Amino acid sequence: MSRRYYESCDNDPVAVISGFHMMKKGDYTQEEAQIVLDTAKQLCGMDTVFYTGHCTGDKALALMAPIMGEKLVQIHSGMVFYTKVKNGDTEPKFQIGALSLSQKEWNKFLEEYDEIQDIIREMMREEQEKREAERLQKEILEETAGSGMTEWEPVIG
Repeated sequence: MSRRYYESCDNDPVAVISGFHMMKKGDYTQEEAQIVLDTAKQLCGMDTVFYTGHCTGDKALALMAPIMGEKLVQIHSGMVFYTKVKNGDTEPKFQIGALSLSQKEWNKFLEEYDEIQDIIREMMREEQEKREAERLQKEILEETAGSGMTEWEPVIG
């Protein structure tokens, strides 16, 4: 893993896209095979999924896969991009809490949120006006009860 990454982050990366450069034309020596296995064990201990290409080599992948399981994914040039284009998912996405949203989806989310906030503000304003009217009505009734008036009487000046 890159020391530079760990200098700025205190957790494992979610994903790493990289080749391990373990490809070899002939068979691995016992020592080389052990290095591949030790590497897989070390990487498996991380909370990371490793996406690796052709330069890792089929032999290394065959040794690493049983140890790493779903934490090791073999990719081919253009594979991820083809899948995204095929699914119409070409906008970049941003992780926001548990959500992964494109800029367009984020803007829509904010618009809906703003609409809900406007509705809540209007409901609160109406409730406040209702309470103020009730308070004024109560105040008027208390004043008229103390004056002996039973009805509204016009004041002639």
